[in-house]
Amino acid sequence: MTTVLDDINDAVKDYPTNYLTIEIIDVNWPGVAINDGEEVEFRFQVTNRGPLTMTDLSFKVEGRNGTEIKVSGAAAQWEDWHETRPGWFPDLNAHAGTTPVTWTGDPFLFRATNAFTTPRELVRVSVAGWQTTWDHMLTNHTEADPDLRGSYSSAVAVQ
Repeated sequence: MTTVLDDINDAVKDYPTNYLTIEIIDVNWPGVAINDGEEVEFRFQVTNRGPLTMTDLSFKVEGRNGTEIKVSGAAAQWEDWHETRPGWFPDLNAHAGTTPVTWTGDPFLFRATNAFTTPRELVRVSVAGWQTTWDHMLTNHTEADPDLRGSYSSAVAVQ
């Protein structure tokens, strides 16, 4: 038997898939084509079209098809994937479908360790974790309801 709590749980669990868009942007490298072993800089941005404000977001930045990832900086090490810490990405306001939020930290770097003659997925960014409250839903979605009303009716006698 499915209950409303099961439905809410599923809706929250599936929220990123249903309401977020993640885009890799500002991809920069020194040449005309990306060469194997070459460092490529990038950032990512996220758009929230849904009714929940998302906080304490963390993301998994993953190298694909032999690509390695690191956060730019002298001490960073190349790895297969990197998970950002909760809270390092700005909050995503509800209903902000036309206002993407960009990663504000140091850019990420990737380097492909293999050469390919056809395009291959090199980097993937996904949601690793997030928090929310019902504040927006319970404050901003409380609306007037002109169809629900109370009234009083009575006959009125002539004096």
